[in-house]
Amino acid sequence: MSTVLLAICAIGPAVLVALSTGKVSSEPSERAAIVGVLAAVVIGSTVATVVHVRRRPDTRSALMAVAFVGMSVVLLARVLAMVPGPLYSLGIARMAEMATLPLGALILALSGTPTLHKRERVETVAQSAQALGIFLIAVLVLIFSARDDIPTVPRPGSDTAIVMFLVTSALLVILARRAARTAALSERPSDVLVTLGAMASICAYWGLANAFRNDTLWWTAHVLELIGITALCVPATRDLWRGTASRPLVGDLSAADIVADEEAFLDGRVHHLMLQLGRKDDVTESHTRRVAMLAVKIGERLGLDPASLRDLAAGGLLHDVGKLHTPDSILKKPGKLTDAEYEVIKRHPADGQRMLREVGKFNERVLHLVEAHHERLDGRGYPYGTVSARIAIEARILAVADVYDALTSNRPYRPAWPPDRALEVIEREIGDAFDAECVAALRAIVAPGRYVPKALRAQVTRAKQRRLA
Repeated sequence: MSTVLLAICAIGPAVLVALSTGKVSSEPSERAAIVGVLAAVVIGSTVATVVHVRRRPDTRSALMAVAFVGMSVVLLARVLAMVPGPLYSLGIARMAEMATLPLGALILALSGTPTLHKRERVETVAQSAQALGIFLIAVLVLIFSARDDIPTVPRPGSDTAIVMFLVTSALLVILARRAARTAALSERPSDVLVTLGAMASICAYWGLANAFRNDTLWWTAHVLELIGITALCVPATRDLWRGTASRPLVGDLSAADIVADEEAFLDGRVHHLMLQLGRKDDVTESHTRRVAMLAVKIGERLGLDPASLRDLAAGGLLHDVGKLHTPDSILKKPGKLTDAEYEVIKRHPADGQRMLREVGKFNERVLHLVEAHHERLDGRGYPYGTVSARIAIEARILAVADVYDALTSNRPYRPAWPPDRALEVIEREIGDAFDAECVAALRAIVAPGRYVPKALRAQVTRAKQRRLA
């Protein structure tokens, strides 16, 4: 899905570049005007980003501020050097023209590095934005003071220009892939726009690297640059004013983001069911959110596609909705359930599936997750005793996440278990109740860096072989 989206977003800009042949006459002021519009877009995004960072310190937004500040300064230099007057300099204009996209793409590509997202780095990153702006202004002052001696480099079509294009394209591809994956997960049109912006910027930079000022390609490149940067900046600014960092630009959606998005898209009647569940038993309601987030993390660890991750989020949120039919005397009983009471509890997966099917808003995969989250690989689960061959990988993931959260949370009949004890119990049931790959992924998430028993590694290998056979 992400690859298809990348290809679609690249086709239009690439065709425009390919058709841009011939020459066109234009005045310097006309060329400066289009760059001025571009500068206004970036400066507007810079102001929005800085205001957001000051209002709600966030490392990812601060990284965006670094990129936008740098691009704003370089774009201002481009405009000043292109307008006929005392600062007019073709050499400075060319250098700034070739520096705008690489500078922004480099910083935004680096912003996806997880170590840079730590909250304690907010102040450092914000100071870096200020330092970069001051440094670039100082450099430009020196360059403008010697503007008559600045050569027009790199020359269009030169080896240097092509190398810069290749490096910049690689950085923009990183942004495009990140945005495409986010778009596939979130299904937001604005995230598709960011993908289009990154691909348009690649085509624009090809034109910038190869076009002379009187070429039609020069104008095509600048129009695509305006489209590309606007498509990158406007959704980012919109996200910031809504109080969130731009997810497609600064990093992939987290499990919490995916779960929150799925919850936001739930039908009003389903929201009402979840509200009822929260009123009936707040322990169960908070449990479902934790299970949904953990299940998505396990799915990401196992490389599931975006559609499956969304299904996991929805299934996790709704897997216990059938407990609305479970009497409070059983659901909140502080002691051990009788056999008869346990039989009542065992109905909730099927009850939940029927309730959601009546709503009619969910695909069969989500309904299967709700119905099968208590099934076991050996066929001794409930409600139907389904055997492993008929239990989807998403349902196996949800089963592991559900049991782990249940064991590590306080319940009316017992206190929470420590993670190590819960993992030990789950690992003993590998092959009988739980899938080895899912358990290994769970361990990697909740106990990173811990020693993985040799027996577990062997079970994971066998499970992968069976799944791929």
